[in-house]
Order: sequence, then C-alpha cells, then structure tokens
Amino acid sequence: MSKLKPCPFCGCEEIEIIQHFHPRCTRCGCIQESVIGCEAVPEWNGRTTDRLEKENEELKSEIVRLKSGLLMIESPILYLQEQAERTGNDFNGAAAVSLSNDPEFLKYIARQTLSAGGNNEDE
Repeated sequence: MSKLKPCPFCGCEEIEIIQHFHPRCTRCGCIQESVIGCEAVPEWNGRTTDRLEKENEELKSEIVRLKSGLLMIESPILYLQEQAERTGNDFNGAAAVSLSNDPEFLKYIARQTLSAGGNNEDE
C-alpha cells in the first residue's frame, strides 16, 4: 500500500485505514469516503496541493505587480522617472509635475499596469 500523505486539513501524519480502504485522520477525523475501494488511498494522496501552491505563488507575484502599479499611480513622477531610465531619455521634472495632476495620465498608468499582466480590458 502507498504511504499516506498527512491530513489535508490539520496536517496530522497519523492516518489510519478503516473498512480496509478508507484513510482517516486520527486527529480531526477527516475521511476519504467519496471514492470506494482501492481508489480511496490514491485519491487521498492525489490532492491538488502542488497546483494550489503554484497558483499561490503566481497570485503573490501578481499582487506584487499590482502594488507596484498602484504605487506608480500614487506617485506618477516616480513612474515617469522609471520610464525615462528604461528608455534612456532625460527626465523632465516640470512636465512630470504637470502630468502627475492629469487624471487621464493616471488612467494611462493604470492601463499600462494591467496590460503588463495581460489583463488589459480597456483597450
């Protein structure tokens, strides 16, 4: 029989087999009953933990990207400085101050931030 993974709810590693097939956690009582027979153990062990961990990392990365975009909206001068550095252009402080008060420019920054993640819905 395969080694049983810990309980998906409480993490307990003491898993017993009841009725010859069904894994059950000895701590919280979680039981794999939705599958009958010899498929119960593979079902218990075949959780989507790896997929969920990958999705969690992707979501964390997306949160960082969106926070950065919000910072750019909050501080458009910083956005313009970064754009100047990225493109090798000189930074024009007076123009940056003027643009930083323009709501359309702030919308532009928001669209740029969203399009960087492939979620550009406005264009």
